[in-house]
Amino acid sequence: QFIQAELASRVGLIPELGLMDTSSLAKNLLPQPDLSFGIGGIAFFSLSALTEEQIGYEGPDWNQSWLVLARETACGDPIFIDQSQTSFSVYTATHGMGYWETTPVADSWHQFLAALEFVRPYTRRREHPVGLEENPLTAEEQLALKVGLSNILGSPVPTFWDSLLAPYEP
Repeated sequence: QFIQAELASRVGLIPELGLMDTSSLAKNLLPQPDLSFGIGGIAFFSLSALTEEQIGYEGPDWNQSWLVLARETACGDPIFIDQSQTSFSVYTATHGMGYWETTPVADSWHQFLAALEFVRPYTRRREHPVGLEENPLTAEEQLALKVGLSNILGSPVPTFWDSLLAPYEP
């Protein structure tokens, strides 16, 4: 029962912190379509799986206001928001290190979604390693991605995006 209460608190049932409740989360943040590119991508959680997906995210470096909403698919690293910030800043962190060191992804959930929608057309026919190998990004497309992401996310673009959109190297 303690574990259920702990997980429920992570899904936004902590009114004293001013965090979202589950219904707000469903309406404003999820669901989102997954994104695939080469060997990587982003897999979003369904609302029904959200509580279960929080299991394992703990420790002295894990902030209770962080809520994992997706996973980077190449390495399985969490993609999470900080519910204590009204903009819901988006971060990732390498799992399996014994500590959590955040890496910025976007200053806000809105920016994150805008960047995903900007990137999405460049992923078509490149959703898996073979597709990316057969249809590598052209120099013009790489430049357009850098400029577009910089316009959306600011400069410098967080390193997460370079990793996500790295060219396929067998």
